[in-house]
Amino acid sequence: MIINNLDELKQTFIEKNLIINNLNQTSEQTKLNELKVQQQDLKNQTIKIYNEIKHLKKLELNNCHTNKSDNYYKNYNLERMRDGLIKTFTQDSNKYNLALTLNFNPKNFKDDFRKSPAENKLKEFWKLYCQYNLGGNASKYRKMKYVAIIEHQLSNIHIHLAISHINQNINDEFIYDEENVISILWKTVINSGTVFLEKLYDKNWFNYIFKSENFYENMLISDS
Repeated sequence: MIINNLDELKQTFIEKNLIINNLNQTSEQTKLNELKVQQQDLKNQTIKIYNEIKHLKKLELNNCHTNKSDNYYKNYNLERMRDGLIKTFTQDSNKYNLALTLNFNPKNFKDDFRKSPAENKLKEFWKLYCQYNLGGNASKYRKMKYVAIIEHQLSNIHIHLAISHINQNINDEFIYDEENVISILWKTVINSGTVFLEKLYDKNWFNYIFKSENFYENMLISDS
């Protein structure tokens, strides 16, 4: 190719630079796409491992309820109360879809926790969680709700929750991501805190969290 003047020379350089830049961008985008695929594959593998662990945990929870002896529920009025609550909370209109456990891990701190302080920590966490999902407008927070039971106040205190989350399309990846978010939020409330999150499949979660004979004394329900 013969260059007749300076303008043609400049134009030639411009065209060549555009070609080089496009090639570089294409190469970088290809590498980025490959990295995203690898990251997603790794995430999927992690989710698979998490699900296997949670499946074992779910079996453990279910067995803990179903293996109770015949004389476990001595108070028949209490049993009817329990059954009535479970029937109410598992109605389709309530849409409870997340099973969450918030652990305080009291061995890692010196504070004395009972029902009232634990309830305050739960409210603090719930406000943060609603803000994360619904923004800063508190009038929207009633779109989500929970039923909670505080357990083992004198030893390994923790809280079991059934949550009605605004997101009804809950898959494995959602659970994985949401558990990480909840873990961060809970640690801002209780530095030693850990969490366990699972999709609420059926009434077995309510069977489990209402298992103690004094569950109604330690039950907390969010404002609705």
